[in-house]
Amino acid sequence: MRWLLPVLALLLSGCGFYLQGSLPSGAVLPVFTVSGLADTHPLVQELEQQSANYRQDAQQTRRLHISRAQWQQRVISHAQDGTPVEYELRLELRVQVQDQDGQLRAEYPLSVYGDYSFSPALILSKGVEEARLRDDLVQRAATNILRRLAYQQ
Repeated sequence: MRWLLPVLALLLSGCGFYLQGSLPSGAVLPVFTVSGLADTHPLVQELEQQSANYRQDAQQTRRLHISRAQWQQRVISHAQDGTPVEYELRLELRVQVQDQDGQLRAEYPLSVYGDYSFSPALILSKGVEEARLRDDLVQRAATNILRRLAYQQ
């Protein structure tokens, strides 16, 4: 039974599995710029924070063009009296990756989502919980974009 965990770890690493949130060893992230969003947009700031290869105005870099960055919120459950008690928050993006010559390398939609609860007794907590979820979704979207960019060599 002691051999089960090492064998399982070996199998998972051999098939390319890795924990979310980190680039696997061997992945090379190219220098890139971001267009389509303001420099003050939370996603652009998160990409800059997560990668040392982000440049605002650089020549000979990959270009990420991010469009249709939209937040959507919907009610997913109600209390008996009909008041919403749980929401889903979704960030939807359209990402284009262009190489140094302006050639389209990849284009894909990206959607990250999560949910949060709401209690009418704790009105102020709704805004705090929603803000935390927004930050988490932006972080997850940036990690996903960087991971894909690293493999588009």
